[in-house]
Parts: sequence; C-alpha cells; structure tokens
Amino acid sequence: MQASTLCQPLQLPDLVAAVRHALALPVIAAGGIAIAADVKAALRSGAVGTVLPRSQESGPDRSSGRCCGL
Repeated sequence: MQASTLCQPLQLPDLVAAVRHALALPVIAAGGIAIAADVKAALRSGAVGTVLPRSQESGPDRSSGRCCGL
C-alpha cells in the first residue's frame, strides 16, 4: 500500500484485504459491521472471523425476539 493511500478512508473489506496482503497473520474484522451483508463482505475479503456486538443497536435476537438474546 502506498503512503498516499494510507490517508484515504477505507471500507472494512478493503482494509481487511490490505492487511491480509501485508501480513501473514489471521485477521478478525471488527468495526463497521452492522448487518449480515457486512459480515459476508469481511469474510470474502479474507477475514477469518468477525465481531458483531450484541447490543440494543444490533437489533433483536431472531430466535427469541428479545434484544441481544437476553
């Protein structure tokens, strides 16, 4: 990645791909993940896992209908 690119905002999948390209380490994507499509995009870009917080903002647990599975 060139220095001029480092000052530009990146979408999470682009950031994951850049880190995977630069390092031989597993990447867990976090931040900027709000819906299932964000998780899929992060995994497609090379992340081995993601973080999707269980919070009021992340919506109800579909199996119970309660917030955050509580």
